[in-house]
Amino acid sequence: MRVERSQSPTEQVTSILNEAAVAPDENIKLDLLLKSKEVLLYQEPKFLPQFINDVIAYQNDHSSTIRKFVVAFIEECCNKEKSNVCVTLPNLLMLLKDRSLVVQKRVVQAASNIYRAGLQWISMTDLPSSDLSTVWQDLTNLKSHVINMIDNDNEGIRTQVIKFMETVILVQTYKGEGGVDRENDVSLEDIPLTLKVTRRRRLEDEAKVVFDLLSRFCQSGNVGCANLMTCMGSLTLIAKFRVSFIEKVLITLETLSKNIPSSLTPSQSISVQKNLKLQLLSLLRLPASIEHQQIIGRLLLDIGASNQEIMKALQVLSKNEDSKKLLRSLKRKNDDKDDKKPDKDEIPEKKRCTEGTPPDQHVSSVKAWVLEKLSPETITNLIMTFMPKLPSKMPSAFVTNYTPIAAAGTDSHIKHVAKLLATLICGSDIVIPDLKYITQNDDESLEGVKEDIIKMEEEDILLAQPAELNMNNCQIDPIEAEELAIDALLRVLDTSKIILSKQFKEVHIKAITKVAVMCSDDFRNTILDYINLDMPKNMNLCLSWLYEEYSVNQGFIKLPTAFRNTLTSEQNYNTVLCALIRGALNIVDLKEKEDAITTFYFESPLITDDAVDILKEICGDHAFGLFILNELVTKRPPRQLVYLNALLFFTSHKNDKLREIALNFISKLYKNKDLKNIIEEYATFYLGFLRLQLPPDVLFGQETGRLVKSEVWDEDSTTACLYLYFMLMADNYELIHELAAVFSNSQGEVKRSIIKLLPHPIQNMPMNSAEMFRLLEEIPKGSEAMITRVLHTITEKEIPSPELVSRVKKLYENQIVEVRFLVPIISGLDKKYILNALPQLIKLNPNVVKEVFNRILGINYSNSNPPVSPAELLIALHTMDSDPNDLKYIIKATSLCFAEKSIFTQEILAIVMQNLMDVNPLPTLLMRTVIQSLTTYPRLIAFIMNILQRLILKKVWHQKTQWEGFIKCCQKTKPNSFQVLLQLPPEQLEDVLFQCPEMRKSLLDHVLSFTEVQRLHIRQAIMDVIFGKKMEVPMYQNLKVKCEPVSNTNNQHVIMSNQEKQSPENISNLKEDELRPPGDCDEDSINGI
Repeated sequence: MRVERSQSPTEQVTSILNEAAVAPDENIKLDLLLKSKEVLLYQEPKFLPQFINDVIAYQNDHSSTIRKFVVAFIEECCNKEKSNVCVTLPNLLMLLKDRSLVVQKRVVQAASNIYRAGLQWISMTDLPSSDLSTVWQDLTNLKSHVINMIDNDNEGIRTQVIKFMETVILVQTYKGEGGVDRENDVSLEDIPLTLKVTRRRRLEDEAKVVFDLLSRFCQSGNVGCANLMTCMGSLTLIAKFRVSFIEKVLITLETLSKNIPSSLTPSQSISVQKNLKLQLLSLLRLPASIEHQQIIGRLLLDIGASNQEIMKALQVLSKNEDSKKLLRSLKRKNDDKDDKKPDKDEIPEKKRCTEGTPPDQHVSSVKAWVLEKLSPETITNLIMTFMPKLPSKMPSAFVTNYTPIAAAGTDSHIKHVAKLLATLICGSDIVIPDLKYITQNDDESLEGVKEDIIKMEEEDILLAQPAELNMNNCQIDPIEAEELAIDALLRVLDTSKIILSKQFKEVHIKAITKVAVMCSDDFRNTILDYINLDMPKNMNLCLSWLYEEYSVNQGFIKLPTAFRNTLTSEQNYNTVLCALIRGALNIVDLKEKEDAITTFYFESPLITDDAVDILKEICGDHAFGLFILNELVTKRPPRQLVYLNALLFFTSHKNDKLREIALNFISKLYKNKDLKNIIEEYATFYLGFLRLQLPPDVLFGQETGRLVKSEVWDEDSTTACLYLYFMLMADNYELIHELAAVFSNSQGEVKRSIIKLLPHPIQNMPMNSAEMFRLLEEIPKGSEAMITRVLHTITEKEIPSPELVSRVKKLYENQIVEVRFLVPIISGLDKKYILNALPQLIKLNPNVVKEVFNRILGINYSNSNPPVSPAELLIALHTMDSDPNDLKYIIKATSLCFAEKSIFTQEILAIVMQNLMDVNPLPTLLMRTVIQSLTTYPRLIAFIMNILQRLILKKVWHQKTQWEGFIKCCQKTKPNSFQVLLQLPPEQLEDVLFQCPEMRKSLLDHVLSFTEVQRLHIRQAIMDVIFGKKMEVPMYQNLKVKCEPVSNTNNQHVIMSNQEKQSPENISNLKEDELRPPGDCDEDSINGI
C-alpha cells in the first residue's frame, strides 16, 4: 500500500483500515493490520484510543489468523497503557470462547500479562468504585474461565493455563525474605489497603486455593509429559519468587518423585526425572532453601543425582552473599526458640499414643520408637512376613518408575524410612503400649483433675447427704446475699469444664435452667453472658432453658408465686428466645453462627412474632436466613402463613441475590396446592400497586433495601411489584389477563417497565393456547402495546400458526388495532396481503421496519419458506403507489435492505435492477438504487454499464430525476462510463459535459487513446461536442493519436499514409453512417472497441 507523506496520521490509519476491510486475501489483510498496529502503538500512540475499537472489531473475522492478531494487539495495548484493560476485557472474554482452539490458546497466553496489567491499573486509578467494580468483575470472570480450562482436551491450552495460574499465584501473594528478586515484579505489596473492590486477604486466600489446584494437577495420574514438566517449572518459579511456598513445593515434588504417572512412556518418565532433578538442583541453590537442604538432598539422591552434583550446587549457595545473610538471621531465630524450650527433665511421661497429643507429636514420638526398634533383624522379619503378599510378577508401573536409592543404608535414609513407618502407624488404629511421649503442663494438670472427678463419681461422693446449716447464724444483708448467690452461680457454671459424665452433665444443665426460670433478671443475664462466651458449646443449655420456659408458658410447670416476675410467661419465653438469637448473631465464625441460628429456629418449641422479625433482619444480611424461612414453611405448619408471608416479602427485595433465592424457594412452594392460591393473592396484591399514582410506602425502608423513598414510579419500584407475578406467570398463563387490565390503567413509566420484562415469563407460551386466544378476544382498552409485545415474543422463533394469523387479521380488518399489530404475524400472511400493507408498514419506526423485513424474509426462522423473496420486496418498494411526501420512508426502507448484505447479494440486486428497467415509466428511485448497488458491490460495474446503455435506448433524459441520476452514475463510474457517454446524442452529451465540466478532458483523453479505426465509429457531432463548438479548427487535427495495430496479412486495408492521418479534409468528408456511435454498430464492433 502506498501512503502519501502529506497524509496526517489519522488519515493514514483510516486509509489502512479501509483497505484492510476490503482486502480479498488473508495475508494482505494481516499485513495491513500489522502496519496499523505499528502506527498506533509505536509511531503515534496518542491516536490509539480513537482507533482501538476499529482494530478490535476484526475479532469477528472468519480467519483465525486475523483473530489471533486481535488477541496480540489487545495484549500489546494493555502492556503499552494499562488503562486499555477496561476497554478490551469484554472483547477478550468473547475471544476466550472462540471456536478455534488456536485462538483460545493465544487468549490464555495473553491472559497472564493482561491480568497483571489490570490489577496494577486498578491499584493506581482514581475511578469511582462503581466503575472499578465492573472492571474487577471482568478480571475475575477472565481468571475463573481460564483456570476452569485446566481440564481442556488440548494439551497446549492446558500448558498456557498452568502459566496463567503461576501468574495469579505470584501476583496475589507477598514477597518473602530470601527469594529471588526480578524487575517489574508485582505482588500483594503493590495492592493498596484502601482498595474497595477487593482485599489483600481475599486475594491471598484465592492464590493459596489456586496453588493447591496446581499441586493436585501435578500429582494427577493422567497428566501429560509436557504439562507435567511445565507444572514442575511453574512450581519451582513460585518457590524461588515466593519462598513461603517452598515447603509445599517440596512436598509436591517429593510425592511426584515417588508416583510418576503410569500413563507416561519409559522415555517420557526418564525425561520427567531429569527435569525434576534440574528443578531440585535449582531450588538447592536458592538462599531460602537452607532449612530444607536435607530434604532436597535426599530427594536428589532418590532420583539418581550424584554427590558431586549436590556438592556443586551447595558450593554455589555458599558463595552467595544473600544466603549468608539469611543463614545468620535463621541462626538467631533458632537460638531464640531454643531459649524458650522447657527442660526435658520437667516433661512428664504418658502411656497412651492416640489421645492427648497433637498429630506432629504423635509422629515424632512414634518415629523415635521405630528408630529404637529398627535393626537388621527387625527389617528381615518384616520382609519375610510380607513376602507372601507380594505379586508373582513385578508390576509394569514399578519397573518404569523405580530408580536405585543412592543413599540407601545411610543415617538420613534410615530416619526417612522411620518417619514413613511412623506416619502409617499414626494413621491406623495400632496402639503401642510401652510408648513414651511428650505433653504440655496444662494437659497434665487437667488430666489430674479429670481423674480425681472420675474417682469421685465412682465412689458416689457427689450423692452424699448435705450437711445441715444453723439458721440462726445466716443473717446476711440482701444485697450481699444476692452478690454471694451470683458468685455461687458463676462457680456452678464453671464446673461444666470438669464434668465428664453424661449423667451429671444433664443434672448440671437442669439445675442451671431451674435457676434461669425461677430467679431474677440478674441471674438470667449472668447465665446469658456465660452462654454467649461459647454458644456452640452451650447449645444444649440454651435449648433446655427454652423448653423449660415453654413448659411454664403452657402450664406444664407451676411456679410458686414468690418466683414470678412482672412479665407474663409468654413474655419471658419471647425475651429469652430473642436474646439467645441475638447472641448467636455475635458469633464470629460464619459456619458456627449459621448452625446456632438454624438450631434455634428448627428446635425451639415455639417461634414468636418477634423472633420472626429478627429472622427477617437476618435475611437482609445473610442468605441462610431465607433457607430457614423456607424450611419453617414446610416443617412447622401451625404458623405456616406467618413464615410464608415473611419469605414472600423478600421476593421484592432490592438485593438481587436475596431476591433470586426467595423467588427460587417460592417457585417450589407454588407447586403445593395448599399454598398456590395464597402465593397468587400476594403477587396480585403487589401487582395492584401499579394502578396507584404514587408508589406505596411498603416498597421502601431498611428491610426492603430501598432506603430513599421515590415520589414517582421508576423502573426499580415498578419491577419490585412484578418480580413475583412474572415468575408465577411463567407457570400459569391465566395471570396474563390481570396483567393486561393493570397495564391499561397504569402510567407511562410503568408500561415501559412491563413491556421490558414481559418477554421472559411468556417466552414458552403456546401461540395456539386458549389463554392467548382469550386475550385477543377480550383486549382491554389501552393494552394494545402489551398485546403486540406478547405476539412479538411468541412468534420470535416460530412462524405464526394459521389460527393465530386469522384472529389477528380479523382484529386489524375491523380497525380495532393499528398496522403495527400485523408485524408479529406478517410472516404468516400471503404475498398480496403483505404488499398491500407495505406502504403503511414502512412508515413505522426504523427498528420496527427492520423487524418487519426480517420476518417477511424469514431471517428469524430456520427452514422457513418466506412469503416474499428479497428481490420481490425491493421491487415492491420501488414500484408502490405512494405520495411524494412518503418518498423519504421508501428511501429509509431501501437503505435497510442494502444493509443486509447476506440477504441482498449482488445477484439479488442485479435481478432487481433488471426488472426495474422493464417498468414504464422508470421508478423514481431507480438510479439511486443503481448507484447504491455499485457502492455496495463494486463488481457490478459491468452490469451497471449495461443498465446505462439500456437507459439511453429508453431516452432517460426525458425524466429529469432519472437523468440526474444517470449523470451522477456516469461520473462515479468513469472511465468505464466513457464508452456509454459516446453513445449519447450530441445534445445530451453536451448537457452532461455542461453539468460535469471536469469530465471533458478525461473523455477527450479517452477518445485520443483510440486507434483511428475506432475513432471512425464516432460521429462528427459527438467529436465536436467533446472538442468544443467554438473552435474553428477542430483540436484533434493538431494532436497525435494512437496508431492502429498493423497485421502482416491485411495491412493493405489498415495502413494509412501520414498525409491522410493529418489531412482534415479526409475526416470531414466521411459519411454520417461511418461516424455512427459504437452503440449503433453490431456487437462485435463494440467488443472490438
